[in-house]
This record gives sequence, structure tokens and C-alpha cells, in this order.
Amino acid sequence: MTQDTQRTAVVAICDSRSSAEASILTLHHEGLDMKRLSIGDKTSSTVQHVRDSVKDGEFLVLVRGTAEMIVHARAVLGTTRASEVLAPADDVDSQGRSASPDS
Repeated sequence: MTQDTQRTAVVAICDSRSSAEASILTLHHEGLDMKRLSIGDKTSSTVQHVRDSVKDGEFLVLVRGTAEMIVHARAVLGTTRASEVLAPADDVDSQGRSASPDS
């Protein structure tokens, strides 16, 4: 798989559900497909690899796509109220599940 077609993900931490929803709307407004965006919390199985970074009451925005899409998503998330944008999560598969064998 080339870098341009490799599927990867980026995760943003938001301090409230409304902040996470606003981030999702901003990502969509900036051209990202809603099918590639999801919101979760500390208990979400799709974000096992970042659970230790998430406090109770915080929400996560997960964006999946090609490397090019993730670069765009990171730039957009940097303009939102996300308190932290984590590096691309290469260990997340196309359904958002952790692909790490120890997760």
C-alpha cells in the first residue's frame, strides 16, 4: 500500500461533548466525509490505544482516512476547541478498532 492510500487515523481530545460535536461539524464543513468521523469517550472500544490520555468527562473525535486526509484533519482540528490532537494512530484499522495485538 502506498503512503497516499494507507489508512490511518487521528484522535482529538475535547473537554465536552458539545466541543466534540462542534469539531465534527467543522471537519465536515471543511470537506471530510461524515462516514470517516466519530465521537467516543473513555469507554469506546475504537480508542483503546489512547484511553490513558483521556479523563472522565472528556470526549474523543476520531478521524479515519488516507494519510492525505489525516494531514487535512489535523490542520482543521488545530482550529477547533479540541484540547489536544494526538499524532496519527497508525494502529487503528479501517473500522476504528485497535490493530495492535496487545490491545
